[in-house]
Amino acid sequence: TLVALGATTPAFAKTTSLGAKLTSVGGPSIEVAGAMDLMDDGDHIPAVIGTFVQEGSDEDTREAAIIRLSTLGNLIIVSDGMVDALGLEAKTINKGSWGWLLGETAAFKTGGEFKVVNIDRIELGNLVLTDVTAVVGSSKGLGKLPGDWISVGLGALEGVAWSIAPSTGTVTFAPGAAGAELVAKATTRHVATSKGWTLEQFGEDDVLAPAISHAVEATVGGHTGSFALNTVNRGSAISAAVTLEGTATQQTGATKATLSSVQLGDTELGSSWVEGSSSFDRGNLPSVDGFIGMDILAHTDISLDPVTGVIGLSIAAEQSRTDTAAWKIAQAEADLAEAIEEAKEAEEAEEETEATAEEGAEEDADKPEGNAGVWNGLASAHADDDNLGARVDALANAAAHDEDSCSAWNTLGQAQLAHGDLADAQSSFETAAGLYEGWWGPENRSVRKDHAEATAQAEPSDLMGKINKALIGWSWDPIDEDLTAQDAGCHTVYGHMASLALAEGDTDTAKGLYDDKMDLDTGLAQVASNAALVTGDLDKAHAIVRQAIKLEHTPSALSRLGLAMIYNAQGDWGTARPLFEKSLNIDDGEMIAVSLYLDGTRKAEGGVAALSAAKGWAAARPTSVAALYGLIREAHAAEAPEIASTATADAMAVIGRNLLVAPEDSTLWASKARIESLSGDLEAAAASAEKAIGFDENNELAWIAMADVASASGDTEAATGHIKMAATKAVSNPGYAILLAGF
Repeated sequence: TLVALGATTPAFAKTTSLGAKLTSVGGPSIEVAGAMDLMDDGDHIPAVIGTFVQEGSDEDTREAAIIRLSTLGNLIIVSDGMVDALGLEAKTINKGSWGWLLGETAAFKTGGEFKVVNIDRIELGNLVLTDVTAVVGSSKGLGKLPGDWISVGLGALEGVAWSIAPSTGTVTFAPGAAGAELVAKATTRHVATSKGWTLEQFGEDDVLAPAISHAVEATVGGHTGSFALNTVNRGSAISAAVTLEGTATQQTGATKATLSSVQLGDTELGSSWVEGSSSFDRGNLPSVDGFIGMDILAHTDISLDPVTGVIGLSIAAEQSRTDTAAWKIAQAEADLAEAIEEAKEAEEAEEETEATAEEGAEEDADKPEGNAGVWNGLASAHADDDNLGARVDALANAAAHDEDSCSAWNTLGQAQLAHGDLADAQSSFETAAGLYEGWWGPENRSVRKDHAEATAQAEPSDLMGKINKALIGWSWDPIDEDLTAQDAGCHTVYGHMASLALAEGDTDTAKGLYDDKMDLDTGLAQVASNAALVTGDLDKAHAIVRQAIKLEHTPSALSRLGLAMIYNAQGDWGTARPLFEKSLNIDDGEMIAVSLYLDGTRKAEGGVAALSAAKGWAAARPTSVAALYGLIREAHAAEAPEIASTATADAMAVIGRNLLVAPEDSTLWASKARIESLSGDLEAAAASAEKAIGFDENNELAWIAMADVASASGDTEAATGHIKMAATKAVSNPGYAILLAGF
């Protein structure tokens, strides 16, 4: 085993003051310990509801937000949306002295562009942070974090004790003196190390290395070294220079991952896929061997005593988290009510002629109260609670306010399709397509060019352009008032229209849309290929799926699965088998793909070969419930009860561990139901399948689980109905689409 720290120490490193400019807290203050609800905002990253406060002369501006808690460093990150809501002005830092002359690549020092804001207060329960400098999430130096990502690096909370305890569903902040009591509850305790911001030099390469706040000595895959605790990354990683011990490996492109055990002292924290990364060799994390992510930490209580610097960890055998969906919906509904009230106040205060007032009232008579923004916000909130009906209603109201936007209608159509409102979905898609073609059609090429030039002139990026704008200005003819610029992303509407057609059994329309719009969208090509596969037109299916592969930006499991199914249907198992395996290597969690692969193996090579293939795949992917399901199924077919029993126990252990952190995961419950059906425990299987449907009625695997239970109970009619429902929910997946061939 290589020792990563010795291999990764840079040739030269020096401290930098940039870290202080990026994040500083004038004073974290807390007088009494206080517990807050541990929120789950996706990927099981720990979060709390906090409040950002900007003081005003008349009244303070307060904005509540879901704030992720990061053990990795000391950055406090706010989204652009929060910057706008608080009325903050971002300041760009880390500028190079001659960047304006040497061009954009030399405009900033090592690390790139950062934008920072000053926030008067951040309130986290009893903990108050004052005079905060925070980094804006869209900073190029952060890689432009997607979405409204807001986080507080716990390394910024100097002198504050804290604990993140999924065992009790709480996050606690306390005065430093209380840290010893928090840590005393832990089963394993370790002195944490930290490192400030540095500039690292590897030969001619300069790298900005951020602060590491909570690193401990751990043993990962037989390698003992320094590992940062990282609560904002789902997976774990280690220096690519380290050779890990483990029970399985997988290779994705140039990245190798090993299923390895993670141990702190005498405490075994579990096993996880640990990726090798050059970030610890010649990248921005050279001070540690790797980091331990939420795949491990989600199952532990973590606490800090800031006085001694001791980190405590305990296994959380039982876990509790509060879903953020209800809070998001409440916030969105409050925003809607506020928008309606503001509109009423503006209408009352406005002095206008009676004619103008009547004209405006007539125009808005059919529109719901509010505006597109608040209705879209409510729709997004309902996406998290899987309330498709409420989401459709909110998106319909948003589209009524934004009726000239192809994106609004395209998004509404997708929600209607998922909800089963097929006629409404068709209408929405047709509206979106008309708006899209009205702008992006070849007859409007010159209009789009004029619009692009006008947009570029409005915000010039080069120095001479800015000088010209300041000194002489310019004017241009407005675009055709009957045209509205449309989002180029609306090209996906044709793929959605094809999905709708195939869900209704109209394979001709699905294939015809591809013939007309073949160069636009890989999703359209995938659905059209599936339509051809359903009708047995294998040559056409083959040609189309090859086009889908050409169009894709990253390798798609579905296109490889479709191609494998086509070759298999043509009797060419030798070509089909490696394509099935490629599909499974890209996505090892697709249960129907595993079944098709093993069915093909059994038909072409016999039952013994199928069981052998199932054993091999389960050994290669021991944490994949789909792989273990395949082994259970083949073991039952081969009448090998001991193999089936062992694989069932392994699968239930994986499902049980995952349900601890995701108790409302529909796919986990559906997988559990399918395995229980195979085992003959139909009462348990029915209960699990009902939970799967209850948590997400749009989950195709949940309907397959229902079909399994019905079939095992002898209810063929119900099983057939559930299978058809599953197929219509996932027509872009060839494994499900082919089920439509029976209807």
